[in-house]
Amino acid sequence: MIAPADTFIFDLDGTLVQSVEFDDVLYQEAIVEVIGRDDFDTRWESYTHVTDTGLLIELLARLGVSATNKIISGVRTVYIRKVKAYLETGALCHPMPGAKEALSVLDAAGIKYGVATGGWGETARAKLKYAGIEVPAVLCSSDDSISRTGIMEHCANRLGAQASSVVYFGDAPWDVRAARELNWRFVGVGKRLEETCDAWIADFFDPRWLAALHTTRRSGRLTFQTDCR
Repeated sequence: MIAPADTFIFDLDGTLVQSVEFDDVLYQEAIVEVIGRDDFDTRWESYTHVTDTGLLIELLARLGVSATNKIISGVRTVYIRKVKAYLETGALCHPMPGAKEALSVLDAAGIKYGVATGGWGETARAKLKYAGIEVPAVLCSSDDSISRTGIMEHCANRLGAQASSVVYFGDAPWDVRAARELNWRFVGVGKRLEETCDAWIADFFDPRWLAALHTTRRSGRLTFQTDCR
């Protein structure tokens, strides 16, 4: 059984919303438009903080460009404009299969949950809106911290959750890394983490999405050394 004290925290892009492909393209376009350069490394897994703000600061440092507030604000503004324009033209922004239904299950069970995304908050809310998912009461983003762990901790604090009660759903290696650092239970979602995590679901129509939670429990101190490779 799921304990009432459990708190579920979800990544957004690739986890609740199918937005990774257009999101990445528009983010890169915004950077090029503001700084006038496209010679940057887009292997995001090689960066320290895989968040909109964290990536940008390190990307600029690698290029030898000062990460001024003006540049960061400029990229953020252009990116938000691009995402909203993309969505408002009728472009597709589907929920992850079963995501809406899964959140309804949590609501009905009285289980606390929130979203901790590495993206900026305004674009996160826009994606949820166009995917037909109600914005949760607690949504934390790159506006709250440059680090993914900082965003996730902020979300847990706002939900009043202890580390031992949190189950985190994510779709990327940096989600795995952040969950390990925080000693949270973790469930991988989608193709990117297939066959790499003990607790994994294809999407939220996968009947294992609740059963997977049980495999994340450990006796005594929680460990994650074998959860994901």
